[in-house]
Amino acid sequence: MKKKDLTDKQNNIKENMVEDVAEVSVEDAVSDMAEDKTAGPAENREVRSARCDLSADDTIEKELEKEKDECGKLFEMLQRSAAEFDNYKKRTAREKETSYKDTVAEITALFLPVADNLTRALGAVKDDAGPEQIREGLQMVIKQMDEILEGLNVKEIEALGKKFDPQYHSAMLHVDDDQYGENEVVEVFEKGYTINGKVIRFSLVKVAN
Repeated sequence: MKKKDLTDKQNNIKENMVEDVAEVSVEDAVSDMAEDKTAGPAENREVRSARCDLSADDTIEKELEKEKDECGKLFEMLQRSAAEFDNYKKRTAREKETSYKDTVAEITALFLPVADNLTRALGAVKDDAGPEQIREGLQMVIKQMDEILEGLNVKEIEALGKKFDPQYHSAMLHVDDDQYGENEVVEVFEKGYTINGKVIRFSLVKVAN
């Protein structure tokens, strides 16, 4: 074989080897790049998703903690309000009871002098006092009673000669008598009274038809 042919053959072998190496390197590089392009972003998306999930979980947990704190504060306020209201009811009940007892005591004290005078009048009867003296004594007691009632704003209901009014009068009897007007009260069996405008006892009366 000629020297020139041998040299050409060697060169051809070298060129083929270079081309094979180049092709392998390019294919490997392209494959690696393709894998990087497909696998890399997916992995990044998973990381970002995981981070977002963690961030969302942290936010939800913080919101829950905040809501728990708010609920705790509201529950404490409710407990305090309930306790205060219970104390208020107890205090009001005590004050009401005390006020009632004080009112009864004050009114009773007003009528004690009347009881004293009635006792004295009874003693006068036993001592054979004259009718006129007994009469005067009873009139004084009645006057004293009227003054006490007036001080308590208790007023007698006017009935005799008035037109029958079911808001103030209670008819015990009805009579037919032309000398009286229609539904006129002709007799009072028991006096009626009001206190501050409210009826505390109706007048028991006889009414003409």
